[in-house]
Amino acid sequence: MKKMIQTMSLLVLSLSLLTACQFPNIKPQSILSESVGKVNSLAIDSGQVITDNQHSFEAKLALIDQAKESIDLVYFIVSDDYSSSVFAKHLIAASQRGVKVRLLVDYVTNYSRLDWFSMLEWEGGGNLIVRFYGRPTNNMIKDAVYMTLGCNDVAPREDKSACSQEKLAQIETLFQAEKIDGVLAESLNISNLNLAESGLFLSGFYGKNIDAMTLAIEQGQHISIKQLAFSGSTASSGQIKGLKHFGKIYWKSRTGPAYQRVFNRVKTAFAFQHYGDALNPVYASFSQFLPVERNNIDEAARDWDFFTDYTHHKLLLVDRQNMMLGGRNVEDAYHMHPNPLSAKYTFMDTDVLVHFAEPNQAMQHRFDTLWSFVTTASLPDIRQHAPNDFIANWHWANVACKDRIQLEGCRTDWLSRVNLPLEKRIALEKNKLEEHQQTYQTSYQASAEFAKRFPSFSVSNQAIGTYLENLPYRATDREQRRQFGAEYNQEAKSNKNIQDYWLTKLKKQCRSEDKSPKEVYFYNAYFFPPPNMMLAFKEMVNGTQNCSHVTLNIITNSVATTDLVPVNILASHSMKAFADFYMEHFDEQRSATIKYFEYQKTENEALSLHSKVTLFEDALVIGSANLDVRSYFMDTNNALAIEEDDELIRQYQQHLKARVNNANLLKLKNVELSSATMETMIANDRQLLQASLEKYSVQNKLSETQHQNLIQKMEELTTAAYQLTKKLLESDSNSEKKQLSERFYQLFKTI
Repeated sequence: MKKMIQTMSLLVLSLSLLTACQFPNIKPQSILSESVGKVNSLAIDSGQVITDNQHSFEAKLALIDQAKESIDLVYFIVSDDYSSSVFAKHLIAASQRGVKVRLLVDYVTNYSRLDWFSMLEWEGGGNLIVRFYGRPTNNMIKDAVYMTLGCNDVAPREDKSACSQEKLAQIETLFQAEKIDGVLAESLNISNLNLAESGLFLSGFYGKNIDAMTLAIEQGQHISIKQLAFSGSTASSGQIKGLKHFGKIYWKSRTGPAYQRVFNRVKTAFAFQHYGDALNPVYASFSQFLPVERNNIDEAARDWDFFTDYTHHKLLLVDRQNMMLGGRNVEDAYHMHPNPLSAKYTFMDTDVLVHFAEPNQAMQHRFDTLWSFVTTASLPDIRQHAPNDFIANWHWANVACKDRIQLEGCRTDWLSRVNLPLEKRIALEKNKLEEHQQTYQTSYQASAEFAKRFPSFSVSNQAIGTYLENLPYRATDREQRRQFGAEYNQEAKSNKNIQDYWLTKLKKQCRSEDKSPKEVYFYNAYFFPPPNMMLAFKEMVNGTQNCSHVTLNIITNSVATTDLVPVNILASHSMKAFADFYMEHFDEQRSATIKYFEYQKTENEALSLHSKVTLFEDALVIGSANLDVRSYFMDTNNALAIEEDDELIRQYQQHLKARVNNANLLKLKNVELSSATMETMIANDRQLLQASLEKYSVQNKLSETQHQNLIQKMEELTTAAYQLTKKLLESDSNSEKKQLSERFYQLFKTI
């Protein structure tokens, strides 16, 4: 309870301040329960493994254009940039010719483009439907109401306990009768209610607009954040700017990309010291914002803790007969060659395209299950519980005022005069779509030379596929109630089927009676192994089984090539612990050989690995799951394991061997990791942290004490990664391994 209150109080403090199917293609003897999230023995008629961005994009467009009845899509990111606008035009065209299109995207990642998706639905004329995965829970919406609900004269604000009790009673009365589709909303832990200013607050929360959250609290509670924060005194412009800076830091620490989350979590350590006089009065009275007295507060804290439980699927299913999946999101960085239009990294990724001989009802069922899961919300649902009118107008005000020196004054004036209704905003999104499509067609040109470096591989009509999913409910749960995290050492039961497949395959490589040399590859962008995978590596090395015939090749990004630096920083310390264990326990007669490679930055080319591929001697696995803690413990993911195709496996193995043997492309890190001292690694971390501070212009705002506190906090994280991994590898006690694993998951699950 205490930990939960501390976590929630800091969150609210910062926000309040600133704001029975048929299976025609499945062998009957190998069918598993349809609730498991695993479809065995998919008979593949033909297919391709695609490593080139442009080829992948064109293959997706071709599938969409050929669709006759249905197009079902799930993606973590669906952007509104240049190539994505072309993608959207093809979806709209398909829907306009009568194809039923269903698009499921992640709520947290895509909420800021809500009007874009409304435009897609509008243009689709009823045949194109969008849903968001990961809607705010009933508990979260109750908390948003609490934070934006004032007290009346019976329970004045100054009487905090009475005020709190009054608000809680009101909220329970208002929520207890709500039904969604005829079912009590509370029993599903969802809600579409928008009370007080909860909708505006949640819109600001998911839209990353601190001003919207501030306005929601001020309007709902009829208070002035400025007066509250500074004990009734008039705040200077410098103080308000400082508070806003703190709010942005904390927001990024909770919801930003992993790179921002780690470093900004560290920055909050000195926030109270920097703005202590302003923050302390609010901290002392945080209970008027936070419902600390309500009965199921631990459950509510859990919901907030897992609100970034993403859908990380990447799936395009056309007419139930053509399927494409892999690591690519719908965004320029994944679907274009390096060019001036793409400001981000160009990602190196892998997709697989397969055709079935006839429509596959099992795959249709897999999509339907995720589409209809309780955490998904339709666009009308979202516009009820988190309408985006304020932040959408805020965006267009910024567009209108982008060239004005006094941005804030211009924006305030624009908002006071203009209020764009949804219909006009949809028209603006349609104009953007047309402009971006035109720009793509006239200004982008794929590079034939670049494409040659990224080949495709044919999938045989003899190949058999196994479709794997990590799902947000337990495999044994027929009611499919949402689960949070995973049960220790129960990957399949917890519906973490991708990791279960990986772990099972690793064990089989060692236990095989055939002791001829075997090569295994983990070709994965974000390599920060969860405890269960680290323990599997341990078993390959410690001599409990004869694994000397197996070589495990790990290929991932370096700090120079990744877009998520903290993953590499933390992973380097975890892998250092493993390297020490490996050197101490390696036995040529029994241990597997493990090689760890990192991509090197090439001159004048910002390429970053994004593939999630695993290659065994008898299977090629392509999907969306990273080999990290988050992909195991948090998000949904999907993958296709291809077996019974020796030629594909041979060719792809040669493809990866060529990369491993190219010293200019990949660097073997074994010796460097094993010989590195903790002092050297910490010194390197400090340099990376310093570069980050300078990049974001933070360094000149820190005192020497604050700077040292920041370094210390970062060292605590990296030390924890090393120590927890070391203890895990050294432990022989199942209870201790479980305890260490759970600590590891809780500490690093959102990285």
